[in-house]
Amino acid sequence: PAQTDGRSAQAQYVYVYAIILAISVLATFTRSQWAVTGGARCAKRVFFVMLRRVLGSPMEYFETTPMGRIINRFTYDTEVIDLTLTEAMSVLMIASSWFFAGVIIMITIIPYMAFALVPVMVMYVLLLMRYRKSGADLQRIDAVTRSPLQAMLVEGLDGS
Repeated sequence: PAQTDGRSAQAQYVYVYAIILAISVLATFTRSQWAVTGGARCAKRVFFVMLRRVLGSPMEYFETTPMGRIINRFTYDTEVIDLTLTEAMSVLMIASSWFFAGVIIMITIIPYMAFALVPVMVMYVLLLMRYRKSGADLQRIDAVTRSPLQAMLVEGLDGS
C-alpha cells in the first residue's frame, strides 16, 4: 500500500522496519558472541598444545633455540589468536553477508548480472589463492624479524 493511504499503511511499513531491525540486532549479537567465544576457545587450545609441545621438547631444543625466539612464538601466536583471529572472524561474517545480500539483490533486479558475476568471482578466487601462498611467507619473515629484539630484552631482564 502507498504511504498516502493513511496511518494503517504507515504502521505496516514501521512494523516491517521493526522486524528488520530486530533481526539485524539479533544477528549482530549472535555474530559477536560466536566470534568472541570461538576466539577464546581457539586461544586456549593452541596455548596448551604449544605449551605441551615445548615442555615435551628434548633439552637440545632449549640449548640451540634462543629463549627470546620461544617467548616470541608464544606471544605472537597468542596475539594473533586473541586479536587478529577474532577480528577476522567478525569481518568474514560481515563481508560474507554483505556479499551474498548484494549478489541476491543484483540478480533479483537484473537477472543477466549473473553472467557478469561468474567471471569476476573466478578471477577473485584465483587472486585469493595467489595471495595466500605469499601471505604465509610474509608472516614467517615478520616473526623472524621480531625475534632478535625480544631475545635481547629477555636476556637483559635475566641478566645473562
